[in-house]
Amino acid sequence: MPIIATTLELLAEHGPLGPVWWRFGRSGRHSLVEALENPNNRAAYDLRQAAREDEEHKAHQELMDSLVCIDCGDVPEEESTWEYGCQGQVEWTRRPGGRCWPCHQDREERLEREAEEQLEAARTANAALRPCWTCRGSIGGKPGSVLELTGKAGPDRLECPQCAADRERRRTWGRWCCPPRPGASGSPRWSPLRRIRGGRCGCGTPSSIR
Repeated sequence: MPIIATTLELLAEHGPLGPVWWRFGRSGRHSLVEALENPNNRAAYDLRQAAREDEEHKAHQELMDSLVCIDCGDVPEEESTWEYGCQGQVEWTRRPGGRCWPCHQDREERLEREAEEQLEAARTANAALRPCWTCRGSIGGKPGSVLELTGKAGPDRLECPQCAADRERRRTWGRWCCPPRPGASGSPRWSPLRRIRGGRCGCGTPSSIR
């Protein structure tokens, strides 16, 4: 039994014989005769099925067009695909304003290279700043170490993070406060570590280290 429906506004505008009727299970509006007829043949069913498939294909294509890659303009055929990356097989789901899997991989590699270049630039800047007074290495610390990657070499630092951490662990006297003195041969000779008292080094040199 066909089930049809309409609205008072459509009836007032087109009358009961106009295209004002919806039939449940069909798309669009129909006249009363078209809405009530029920052609029981394969051709009518194929037409309705083809119309439904066209609507589904159109909706799917609109969704795929919204998932276009912002870098290369690739339009996907499916919303989610299985891809192989450095961590094995992963499910990659496209998002509006996102990237396809190859462009995503390229971007991640580019960001990683840029981070490495920034790190090397920071290491070069630390090395040019001044060496550590204890190990004579970079003031930023051993390249690749946790302290070098997380610590910051301030302008008043005398030791690299590793030497400063070692000194704290050994509970030694404190930090260097005096520059090296020339030895008998004229080469630099490190002075013994002097304890700071009252803002002055043991040698009498004023110091800001407390």
